[in-house]
Amino acid sequence: MDRFKFRVWDEEAECLHYYSEFEVFDNALILYMTESKTMHYDGESQNPPLEQYTGFKDKTGKRIYEGDIVKMPSRRVKTIEWFQGGFGFWITSEKEFGDFVGFSGHRDLDFVMDGIEVIGNINENPELLEMLG
Repeated sequence: MDRFKFRVWDEEAECLHYYSEFEVFDNALILYMTESKTMHYDGESQNPPLEQYTGFKDKTGKRIYEGDIVKMPSRRVKTIEWFQGGFGFWITSEKEFGDFVGFSGHRDLDFVMDGIEVIGNINENPELLEMLG
């Protein structure tokens, strides 16, 4: 992974803010986008959830973040999630019955990553969630 990168959905502005600079101070994570735009996460703040960069890019070179909606080589649509210490996706749309495929443990990772394409994200394109399968 090149660097830690995060993004946060801004409900009021209806856009994503991207952060690559951060520091940990007094058990809090402080993210810096610009000098005037920061986010403070300390376990008590009511900030929107962070979405972390997975360290991978899709077939077009676009960074893949937690919360992205991707089209698989099989043309199925999946969401990228954090689960049990890694990023990946569910084989079926039903988490209770599906298998989680993590990027770091997949034996055919190069093949899978070459075919994945980011087609949106859960914040800006919630209508794509209907295509999950």
